[in-house]
Amino acid sequence: MTRTHSTWTGEVSAGSVPWAQGAAFAVLVLTLQACGGQPAGTPVPRIDAERAAARALATSQVTAPSRVDFEWSLSEPSLRVAGKGVARLEPDKARLDMFLRNGANVITIALVDGEVRVPPGQMFNVLPAPPLLWAALGVFRPDDSMTLLGGEALGDDVVRLRYELDDGTELRYRIDAGRVQRVEIREDGHVLHRVTLTLEDGYDHPTEATYRHIAAFRELKVRIDSVKTVETYPASIWDPRR
Repeated sequence: MTRTHSTWTGEVSAGSVPWAQGAAFAVLVLTLQACGGQPAGTPVPRIDAERAAARALATSQVTAPSRVDFEWSLSEPSLRVAGKGVARLEPDKARLDMFLRNGANVITIALVDGEVRVPPGQMFNVLPAPPLLWAALGVFRPDDSMTLLGGEALGDDVVRLRYELDDGTELRYRIDAGRVQRVEIREDGHVLHRVTLTLEDGYDHPTEATYRHIAAFRELKVRIDSVKTVETYPASIWDPRR
């Protein structure tokens, strides 16, 4: 049995949950930038980025239908909320449902290749790019529209891959032995979004994920309870818009 995880975050007007607007502590944008893995002034060796990307693609993919049960907690300057959730995964597909402790649904989202699908009326003010959502599942899946800028060696079998998104921001993967370890979206040298994954020996996928929206000082943490291999899901679950 393999372990995996799922996480997604964004502001949502669903039920009676008032997602707060946390603009305080934006100065932390300057202090929470990722470390390059090398001392200042030390040249970072370049690598064959296409080869490293191919390895990550082969290593991190979902290979069988599975169900992941997890606990989650969200914190903002004026909000603390927690609950449970379930992620249903197949190759090229993922669906995430998050609930409060009382069972009320907070988020339903399906990700099919690069397309994000949400039910009618469920509004999101913050929606990370699909590659960031996939990365939160431990899956390396850059969009075809992204441009590979290059890659660098950061240490013993640890590499960084850099991509340009359609809007001109940069997406950086930190990959350890072919497994996604951290992903960031940057603009003008500052980190906007970050996903950090906990990798443990003996497990194929991360056991915990933390998503941070830096300027809003928002943190969503997901901890895995169980992972099960299941039968193929009905096609209808992949489109919650219906």
